[in-house]
Amino acid sequence: MARQELTQKQELFCLAYIETGNASEAYRRAYNTAKMKPETINEAASRLIADRKVTTRIGELRQAVAVKVVATEARVIEELARIGLFDPGELFAEDGSLLPIKNMPPEVRAAIASIEVEEIDADGKVIGRVKKVKLWDKNSAADKLLRHLGAYERDNRQRLGVLSDLPRGVLQGIVDRLRVLSDAR
Repeated sequence: MARQELTQKQELFCLAYIETGNASEAYRRAYNTAKMKPETINEAASRLIADRKVTTRIGELRQAVAVKVVATEARVIEELARIGLFDPGELFAEDGSLLPIKNMPPEVRAAIASIEVEEIDADGKVIGRVKKVKLWDKNSAADKLLRHLGAYERDNRQRLGVLSDLPRGVLQGIVDRLRVLSDAR
């Protein structure tokens, strides 16, 4: 269903409905309801939400949102590869100092579980900055990748799933692509 079939206010209603999940609130945001009673707003919102064009457009918007937020199995595997193949040396500058987080490439930041910065001395007085970087567990990530790739023969049953029909070469391509990205740095 093309957007042109909706009025501007209907489109605003659809967008507000996706944001709020409430037809009456969406109606208030899209239409002038200053002089309307709450029950009148509810009835108008109910009629609008029952309109085929509006319902279709809401479905399109929901689908677009779902595509953006749903983690696919391939994306999860890519993240595991980032963690499992991560080189901790990428956290540091040539002089050995920790790089500022904004200067780290995304594949380096993906491997970081947390960063703490504290200013303390032995007596608890502020003297400088102590930096602690905790990384995600490389062994766990590598193990999960190997299991998924079928490296553990007895665990091959787990491979059945969304990517079970994909050739092993496609999955290996993801790992290879991440290695190229890592080597390019």
